[in-house]
Amino acid sequence: MRRGTVLCVELYVLLLCAFGLPFSAAAQISGPPSAACHVTDGRFTACSNGTTEWSDVQPVAFPASDSYLYVSQDSAHTFLYLMYDFPFRTAPLAATDSVHINFDTVEPISGTPKLVVYDIFIFGNGQMQILQQGKPTPPGNITGAAGFGVSPNSATPHVTAELQVPLLAGPPSTYSPDPLFWGATLPPSPPPDPCPTDPGKTYNRCVKAYLNNQLANAAELAAALGLAGGLCSTVGALGCILLEPGLLSLAFV
Repeated sequence: MRRGTVLCVELYVLLLCAFGLPFSAAAQISGPPSAACHVTDGRFTACSNGTTEWSDVQPVAFPASDSYLYVSQDSAHTFLYLMYDFPFRTAPLAATDSVHINFDTVEPISGTPKLVVYDIFIFGNGQMQILQQGKPTPPGNITGAAGFGVSPNSATPHVTAELQVPLLAGPPSTYSPDPLFWGATLPPSPPPDPCPTDPGKTYNRCVKAYLNNQLANAAELAAALGLAGGLCSTVGALGCILLEPGLLSLAFV
């Protein structure tokens, strides 16, 4: 395929399971440019013409990792757009968590075509880092964003990410439409909160359990002291009469 004359998107995609399990799949994606808008904000954006971004693009599904990949380009064939949909990740990215996307491209360096490896990290705090051959490089015309919300593939809010890569020459990179591999990884969801606070409540469940345990211990102690007070009442001659009111009062704690 020649740059500027591409009539459809054709590339091979490699998606790795974010849990670190060795899953991979290759798929060729073909289709005309999307008629909907493209806004690289990490979400399925509502377009001004009444359509929804990505609504006319058929995603590639990866059932083993519960993930979906959308690929499109603009009608001028100047940018490649990718949407990564991760229904399995139902917790938002932390500020330092990132969606890691990597791809290889062929670029002329000193007049000679060279294989260049890019690693792109889209962080939960909105920042993005790009490594070229393992070294930091300015983003140039590459943009990306992570989002959190629903998608056509899941009504449960989850992590999504979008990437926009230039197809024309210009720093810091040019994507080659040759069928090279792409990859994407995502950190697993954090473990659930062991002490969640129920809606409308002040104390979390761990604090409540501790307080309930303390109340139970106090009730047992009060019952024992109440019993002791009763015994003293029956043997007042032993000198327990003066202590009895204080002992009996603990029964009400």
